[in-house]
Amino acid sequence: MITVTDPALAFISKALEEDDSGTKFIRVVVTKGGCAGFNYDVVIDNQFRDDDEQIEAGEYRIVFDAFTATMIDGSQLDFNDNLIGRGFILRNPRAEVTCGCGTSFNLKPRRSPMKHMRAKKEDSPKLV
Repeated sequence: MITVTDPALAFISKALEEDDSGTKFIRVVVTKGGCAGFNYDVVIDNQFRDDDEQIEAGEYRIVFDAFTATMIDGSQLDFNDNLIGRGFILRNPRAEVTCGCGTSFNLKPRRSPMKHMRAKKEDSPKLV
């Protein structure tokens, strides 16, 4: 379950009123990518799929697939209306790793690629 802030609801209302493509809703999607492992995306959609879940946000629906639901459970959808960084923000309390720009996340820390570069104990120089 996610919650939606008033600024996000206001932007959703405006965006959906301007779009005249018929039955429409906001879809939150999590995809693999970004420097932390996964990306969030928020789009206008009108195709409801069999595995979709939805929440009511005011008079609008927020829709997401089953995978996304597990990744964003407990999150808050907000909207930043500032000149810099304008757009949706998904505050995910389960995200343990995020990138500097805030557009990618991961639920668990990634293993360091350096772990494979450690020398084996027998390769270490011997002190005489």
